[in-house]
Amino acid sequence: MKQPKRLTLQQAINATKNALARPGDLRWGQFFPQLIGHSDYPNGEMRGPFVPSHDFSVMTFPQPETENWLRELYAKGDWWLESATHLSDREIALLSDGRGGVMRPSGLVGDWGDAIELEQDLQDAFSLIPDGYAELPIKPVVYNIIRDVVLRLHKKYAPDADFGRAQSEGQARKARKGRYAKSDDDRTLEDVIRILSREHHNEKPSEVWTHLKTSLEEWSGDKVTESGAGDSRKYLYKRPNSADSNGGRTISYGAFRKKLSEIRDGKSGI
Repeated sequence: MKQPKRLTLQQAINATKNALARPGDLRWGQFFPQLIGHSDYPNGEMRGPFVPSHDFSVMTFPQPETENWLRELYAKGDWWLESATHLSDREIALLSDGRGGVMRPSGLVGDWGDAIELEQDLQDAFSLIPDGYAELPIKPVVYNIIRDVVLRLHKKYAPDADFGRAQSEGQARKARKGRYAKSDDDRTLEDVIRILSREHHNEKPSEVWTHLKTSLEEWSGDKVTESGAGDSRKYLYKRPNSADSNGGRTISYGAFRKKLSEIRDGKSGI
């Protein structure tokens, strides 16, 4: 399963100046030497969702309090923020142990993302408990054991299942539209724009456009140049993993603005 990306202090400050697109898009991490070797924290690192308050409906970080706080925490050297904007809803839910957000009927699975399959598996497992074994005081213990086992199996096997589905869907897309250029971590250009839409979801397209250049350079592994002005401006970039020295491509501001709008409106899915 893909993991969050560790942020520098400046990246963390920039990330918290924007409202969260999803609870769980930002996570905190801290190193505790005394936890090294612990079954749940073998590297001594503890992590959790980083949100503005205990109310997960609050998506905006107070300023300048948050920036000042981040500077103090980073100065200690054992604390950091991570970005999960490149993860799917389901991956975020699994990272958070299925907890948080809107609770599913079992009361044990949260919904920061699409944890429906996890919830269904839990319900199926709970239904197998014989009568008399699920009553108090046994019930909480039995439910927690089942929940931990099902969650562990999802974390272990869900990525492979998702990869298999993605391959099947990808092959179907290739047959219809041809091959997409992908980076080493399997991101397409649409993925890049989707991540930007999460990181800057309350900004205008013209503001998000300025961030696209850096994202394209990171995605392609090569320098990106801009030409034109206004609505006629465009970025020239090289496709990732392209052996063709003439493999340059362009994306215009108009095409980017249209794709960003489709993603924000939910009309473009991957």
